[in-house]
Amino acid sequence: MAEPLIPGGRASSQVRAGRRERTVVLVTLGASIAGMMPVFLLGAVAGELTSALGLAGTGIGLLVALYYGVSAVSSLTAGRVVESLGWPGALVASGLLALAGSLVIAASPATLLWLVIGLVLTGAGNGIAHPAANAAIVEGIRPKRRGFAFGFKQAAVPGSALLSGLALPLIAVRYGWQAPFFVVAAIAGVVVVCAFVQVSTVRSAKTVATRDRANLDGRHLWALGAGVGLATAACNTLGAFIVLHALNTGLSPAAAGLLLTAGSLSAVLVRLASGWAADRRTGGHLQRVTVMMVVGAGALVLVAWSPTSSVMTVGTMLAFGVGWGWVGLFQHGTMALYPDAAARVTGLMQASMFIASIGGPILFGATVDRWSFALAWILASSWLALGAALIWLFRTLYRCGRYSGPSESSRSDLECSDPRPDGGRPRCDH
Repeated sequence: MAEPLIPGGRASSQVRAGRRERTVVLVTLGASIAGMMPVFLLGAVAGELTSALGLAGTGIGLLVALYYGVSAVSSLTAGRVVESLGWPGALVASGLLALAGSLVIAASPATLLWLVIGLVLTGAGNGIAHPAANAAIVEGIRPKRRGFAFGFKQAAVPGSALLSGLALPLIAVRYGWQAPFFVVAAIAGVVVVCAFVQVSTVRSAKTVATRDRANLDGRHLWALGAGVGLATAACNTLGAFIVLHALNTGLSPAAAGLLLTAGSLSAVLVRLASGWAADRRTGGHLQRVTVMMVVGAGALVLVAWSPTSSVMTVGTMLAFGVGWGWVGLFQHGTMALYPDAAARVTGLMQASMFIASIGGPILFGATVDRWSFALAWILASSWLALGAALIWLFRTLYRCGRYSGPSESSRSDLECSDPRPDGGRPRCDH
């Protein structure tokens, strides 16, 4: 009579594990949306800000730069925050910052000072959100499901852009430019509650901190950080300038907006699909990231060429979908190499990406003003290509016998093949 209890117990355990994994995925998705949506809302309500606060394009650009700058600084210290609090505590801290900052913007008098204070708070929360979310996925999701989890989480970035675009006609036009930030506050509040519930269900922060400090030796991370930074600079310029470029080539405002929406949807779908596919293969994640970046670089050349609107549309869809669809796969591959230092490595990568988010659009815009859109898109294409080359260099440096991070206990995550029959070194395929 005791034997039937074993399968039932296993089934019950699997149900509980599945429920915990779904909670982790949804919490990390919510944290990512609450972190990124404020800066997208800033762009979505730019017209209203111009009339309400007298901000010109330069002023809005400086506010965006402020947001990403605070996020970059926050990311550099986020690893230590996760070490001290554990990922649930760090997500609570991130959510509280996003909640407070969003309420400051939404409920305070419509002045530049309160807007700056709110952006500083939400930017700080955004810098903590991604390292904490990646640590949550590494610790809370089974390896065979992490690829899709990372893709789902990273789909929050273009998803936030879509939500911000919808918030403009549905909320901002009716209730004012501050009202959409109440949506961010609501999402952040849900994240705080759900993450707080998880505090008692994970291992102690002391254990995480000990493992993290013991296993991170980032001798080759400079190449990885520089590569992802350059690629991010190219991708962010795509999102920021494709509508203006489309208008410049003769498309109507409605068609240009539809092009941006379609591109964002393609980025969401490719991130989900690449994560799903990653869970069904072993190794080669960063290699596929470099291939996607190279394809994206070629797509930006099509955008620069643009002899017809059809060619520009094809180039834009490829650039958004493939050229910007690598982010979740990149994080999945990186976390597989540094499973015991997920938060700290994510903090370093995110700092590079946020800094690139400041410098890339500024340099791109200056190139457009001084020369042309065509030359600016070629410049962005070169950033993606160089980013792919640097990540490939990282893969070359990070070979069997030259590991820079993981411990012996995590060698199974390093995507190495079986030992060669001739007794030589095994081949690593990152």
